[in-house]
Amino acid sequence: METPAVSETPQAERPFRVLLAVAHPDTAPRLAAVAAATAAAREGEVLVLHVMREGVQRESSTRADFAALDRAVETVEAAGVAVDYLLRQGTDVGPVIRRVALESHADLLLLGWHGPPERATQPGGVLDAVLTSPPCEVLVLGGEELEELKQFLVPVGGGPNSSRALEMALDIARGSGGQVTACYVSRNAGGSEQALEEAEQRLQWLLGERATDPVLQTKVVPASSPPEGIVQEAAEGAYDLVWMGASQEAVIDADPFGVIARRVAVESKVPVVVVKRRMPVAARALRWAWWRVFNLLPTLTVEERRDVQKEIYRGARPRVDFSLMIGLSAAIAALGLLLDSPAVIIGAMLVAPLMSAIVGVGLGVVLGGAELLRKALWTGLQGTLIAIAVGAVVGLLVPDAPPGHQILSRMRPGLLDLGVALASGAAGAYALCRKGVSASLAGVAIAAALVPPLAVSGIGLSMGRWDIMSGAFLLFLTNFVAIASAGGLIFLLLGFSPPSGQRARWAILRRGVMGEAALLALLALILSVLSLQARAEHREAAAEEGERQAIYAIVEEQVERLPNTELEEVVIGDDSGEALELSIAVRSPRQLAHQTVLDLQESIATQLQRTVALKLIVIPTTELDPLIPPTLTPSMTPTATRAHGEEPPPTETAAPSRTPTPTVTHTPTATATPTATETPEPTATPTPTPVPMVVSGVGSSRLNLRATPGGEVIGRLQEGAPLDVFKQREVYETMVWALVRDEEGQMGWVVTSFLAAP
Repeated sequence: METPAVSETPQAERPFRVLLAVAHPDTAPRLAAVAAATAAAREGEVLVLHVMREGVQRESSTRADFAALDRAVETVEAAGVAVDYLLRQGTDVGPVIRRVALESHADLLLLGWHGPPERATQPGGVLDAVLTSPPCEVLVLGGEELEELKQFLVPVGGGPNSSRALEMALDIARGSGGQVTACYVSRNAGGSEQALEEAEQRLQWLLGERATDPVLQTKVVPASSPPEGIVQEAAEGAYDLVWMGASQEAVIDADPFGVIARRVAVESKVPVVVVKRRMPVAARALRWAWWRVFNLLPTLTVEERRDVQKEIYRGARPRVDFSLMIGLSAAIAALGLLLDSPAVIIGAMLVAPLMSAIVGVGLGVVLGGAELLRKALWTGLQGTLIAIAVGAVVGLLVPDAPPGHQILSRMRPGLLDLGVALASGAAGAYALCRKGVSASLAGVAIAAALVPPLAVSGIGLSMGRWDIMSGAFLLFLTNFVAIASAGGLIFLLLGFSPPSGQRARWAILRRGVMGEAALLALLALILSVLSLQARAEHREAAAEEGERQAIYAIVEEQVERLPNTELEEVVIGDDSGEALELSIAVRSPRQLAHQTVLDLQESIATQLQRTVALKLIVIPTTELDPLIPPTLTPSMTPTATRAHGEEPPPTETAAPSRTPTPTVTHTPTATATPTATETPEPTATPTPTPVPMVVSGVGSSRLNLRATPGGEVIGRLQEGAPLDVFKQREVYETMVWALVRDEEGQMGWVVTSFLAAP
């Protein structure tokens, strides 16, 4: 068998190449006629391909052994166009055709179908394999016998494939002396001159500069739908061929023709050729990735999809049970937030049924079901309003409760929250579809955290705190959109889609996908800005805290150089002006000389390289040496025993006397030296004297007094409240904490950045 070599001439030097794949002798001649006319219009050539099934001996095969190949080559030769042919062998015809199109650098691939388009484009078929990701521009010809190529009908719809179909029809008509009719179907043109004029203007706008082509004429066709108008015009006019552009090129589309082109191909009595251009590189990459992921995940059966739809439909309907559970979960969440208790908040997450409504929004978009989408959105809106209202009521019942950590942590959502919501939505949808992993829904509900942000919004509303309310609601909106979008993506990958041929449902899917993508992009932008602001504030706070620690270390180092002096407290005042205000409390048994204080100020300023305004507080102390107290020892009085007849011995009276106490010699101190006549008493180490300060910088809120640094809240301190501040310091979560005592004598820990001198 002779197999011609494929030319490897660069694109700029070789002629326009049409690859014609033939399989049936009945369709080969009309396919070859279109291929020859298309190649002749571009002064090109035709390469005819026939794919042999496995088992045919290639060595003994010739062109005459394959009727379809032989008839196609003869037709192209009769048209006076250069032609060559290839014989290839393979089990799957579609991939072989794609591979040859890429290897031969074909500019146009021409295919045909034998039988109804539904069978030709079914998944796994030849056309499905080629049109899913076309290797080049593709023409698919079907219909009755083709006699001439003179009169062409080209519906104009504005898509890229439709525009390409018009260009190819015009090229052939110019070379063959034919005529092209560009038609525009208007559903509003019947009986109205104004509507007819508007449709004509629309057609002229779509044609652009091509409207003046001498081989082109225009026509507005009134009809109830585009397919009906095209089929009607094709039947009434004397057309040889109808040129259609594939109407859909979205990544998720499963129909390679599109609804309009498919219906025209099925119903038209005139042969129809469908044009589909090669997708852009980005679209091809996305479509390839989509089908790769689609093939990895399990596809649900019809019964499984029906069960999932029923379950989500039930959860998306507004019912009394739904409203009651939303209200109770919001109340639990609000109380847990005010108590600053994560365990209570987690309990509220498990009770909340809002996840079903949000997942229902995703399924409604995927199925193109307007009714499900409307019910799910209405149910979600009801749940949102109930949760906010309950949170506000609980906040009003506890008016003096300050915002704790659990509330403040939901004020500033970031990109990480968006990532958590996307993963949660995907996990929730997958768990709903796969019964074997449905037990993980509880964990998904915890991760999604839908009701707590709404409760925080209500609490912020009751407090009059717009920052708390808006931040928490932004977090909920992020979770809502991300869960619905990720859930819808999982539904698509598991086999959910609008029914084939229902254009309205596919339109809802496309609009929904574009809307969700736009919302996600907007939310990502807002959250990115908030994340950058939070990071900048964190860096600023860390830098400020680091500066405070450096100042404290320098002051401590300089005070240690002073004799008999101990650092008690360092208070850093306002440093926004020219001078840094420092208030230093030290303990010393003597008053420091003025020059000593000046030297201390100068050394601190030199180390800091800043102007320092120093206020030094000297706390006088008295320090005594350890003393052993004397011990009192009473002496015993002896009593004599006289025998019978004996003279009594002389009586000795022994008075009690003090046991001699050793004299204690003391080292002289700065205070007093005990003498031998004094009875020294033990002196305890003096208790550190606290420094009086006040609460500053909390505004209308209150400062938490905690049992330990970052621990349980044991009190609330308002702005200006006086405190006794002790020397003890601890660093917890990059913040310095001080031990204080309030007016009522209660001891606790506060952050030093909220303390100031009175």
